[in-house]
This record gives sequence, C-alpha cells and structure tokens, in this order.
Amino acid sequence: AYLKVVEQEFLGWSHQARIQNLQDGLVFLDQQEPELKLKLAALETKRQQYSSKYNTTDPLAELESLSSSLAERQSEIQQLSQVRSQLLDTKNSLNTAAFLPLSFSANIISSASGSTGQSITSGSSSIGYSSNLQLASKNDADLQEFANLEQKITEARSVYSPSSSYLKNLLVKRKQLIPSLQKKQASVLGDAINKVSQDLSLANKALSSGKFRYQELTNSLKEYNPIISEKSLATASLNALIASKQDFRLQLAQNSSNWKILAPAYVSPDPVSPNVSSALLQSLLVSLAVGSALA
Repeated sequence: AYLKVVEQEFLGWSHQARIQNLQDGLVFLDQQEPELKLKLAALETKRQQYSSKYNTTDPLAELESLSSSLAERQSEIQQLSQVRSQLLDTKNSLNTAAFLPLSFSANIISSASGSTGQSITSGSSSIGYSSNLQLASKNDADLQEFANLEQKITEARSVYSPSSSYLKNLLVKRKQLIPSLQKKQASVLGDAINKVSQDLSLANKALSSGKFRYQELTNSLKEYNPIISEKSLATASLNALIASKQDFRLQLAQNSSNWKILAPAYVSPDPVSPNVSSALLQSLLVSLAVGSALA
C-alpha cells in the first residue's frame, strides 16, 4: 500500500512539474516574441531604405537580367559596327566604280528586305533600313531604263559590230544614266550610314549605362546581403518561436503526463543486503590475512 502511494505521488509530482515547465516556457516565449518582431521590423525598414537608395527590390534578379542585357547589347554593337563598315565600303565602291554593278545592287536590295546577303537587322530590334536601304527600287524608272539598256546592248553585241552607230548610241545612253543612279545610291547609303552611326552611338551609351548600373548593384550587395541574411534568420527564429508556443499550448490543453507505471512496485521476501554468508566469508579471509602478516 505504501509503495502504491509513492507511485501516485511521483506521478502527480512529475505531472505538475511538467505543467509548470510548459507554463514557464510560454511566459519566456511571450517575452521573446516582441523583441523578435521589433528586430524583424527594423530589418525590414533597412531593406526598404536600401530599395529606395538603389531603386531596386531584388538586386540579384536585376543583376542577372542586366548580365543578359549587356551581352545582347554588346552583340548588337558588334553587328551595328559590321553593318556600318559594310555600308562605308559599299559607298566607297560606288564612288570609284566605272559602271553600275547590277548584281551588287540586287544584293543590297535583297539584304535590305532581310532575305539574303548582308543582314540589316541587329539583335531583337531592326536597325530600320528594311524600307530605306535600297540602292534602287525595282519600280525606279532609271533602273528599269538601265536594265533595258543592258539587255539591248547584250542583244546588239551579238548582232551588230562594235562600230555600229546603234550600239554606240546604246552605250552612250548607259554611260549617261550611270551617274544619276550612282548619285541616288550614294544618297541612300549616306542616310543609312548616318542612321547606323546614330544607333551605334545610342547602343554604346546604353551599354555604358548598363555597365555602370551593374557595377553599382554589385557594390550594393555589401549592404544588401547582411540585411537579407539577418532578416532570414530573424524570420526563421520568429516562426520557430510561434510553432513552439502552439506546441506548448497544445500540450497544456491535453493535460497529459509523460510518465507512467510500467510494472507495480513490490518488496522481495529475500533481502539482498546484508548477506550473512558473504559477510562471514569476508571476515574469515581478512583474519587469515592479518594472522599471516603478524606471524
């Protein structure tokens, strides 16, 4: 009966101790929660100040986007430079040409429409010469006349002798027509070169601005990373605190004990100690040892 009372007393004491510990834990967590919320609010204020200072909400995402944009811009500048160089070479060839190269003219027209030859489109945006960069239009009267003259001259050479007045007249007309066509071509090419030069200048300015922004954001990460790191830790701590409070309240509501009696206590009829036989044997051995030592 006495052991039964001891069992119940121990269970009651352990249950009350557990309840008290849970209540003390809740009090402690309630004291810590406002401090964590204040710290989190202060970090959020810092993050907003950073965003206002550098005009960005997510510098890492913006840096990734800028990196891609800068690569595209550099590719665009390279292509614009190539187009400008090709246009300058074309203009120089027109200035030195003794006759109008129809095949070359057709190639430029084809390039302007974006089909074959030299591409006049850079990156994701058109440079803007699809309708303007045509050395001659198929509907141009001078070009049509020139093409007709070329055909007639070819036919005349197969029929008439080089001294033929008909052939000579055709050659004179062609010679008189070439300067007019070349002048038109030079004018169109000049406008195209100016437009490319302007676009190239704008692209270089955009690239310079993008590089400056990229460097600015990269340097700002020294401010951004500590804020985000501390805020992440504070958020995790607050979430863990709230979860602990919910768990403590649940355990208090259940009002359960974490101790139970696995087997009832009992008193053995045979005492374990003292053991008379063992004690007599130990005494005998000690006596013999002392006697031997005195002898």
